Amino acid sequence: MALQRIPILNAFHAPDANGDTYWEPMGVTFGSNDRYNYLLLAFADQAAKEGVYVAFMVPLDYVGSPAIGGVWTTTATTGDVIWDMEYTAVDDAETLDPSSDQGSGTVTETAKGTARQANDFSMSLPASDFAPGDVVIGFFSRDGVNDTLAATAWIANLYFEYSDS
Repeated sequence: MALQRIPILNAFHAPDANGDTYWEPMGVTFGSNDRYNYLLLAFADQAAKEGVYVAFMVPLDYVGSPAIGGVWTTTATTGDVIWDMEYTAVDDAETLDPSSDQGSGTVTETAKGTARQANDFSMSLPASDFAPGDVVIGFFSRDGVNDTLAATAWIANLYFEYSDS
């Protein structure tokens, strides 16, 4: 079984309207070396659910083992962040304006103990929710209501992982 990953986050994806999720150049917070000033998606420390809307297509070679994963970081050295993904996979002749979510996933991640370290995460999703060519629309978020990370968390990469065999 070969696992594949496709990126599902880029600057075209819109953060929610509450203002606590926003694109930030890496040099704003991680400015000590200033070598790579790409955009990170910041999730401020708020007692609310905050996030970004995403859309991507399930690859045509999709067979199963779906997961949402990524890399995050923080300046905090302790605490847990909770990442959530609510989604609907839309096939041909289905609505792109669903009245509810088809599924969701969640994962709790603990800060590494050193500021600005990369933290990998992955949340498995039901294989039966996806089919090759589906358009997946959803909301990726930080559950600030229930997590214990007392700092901003930044997403550096977000991807859809799947098996092609």
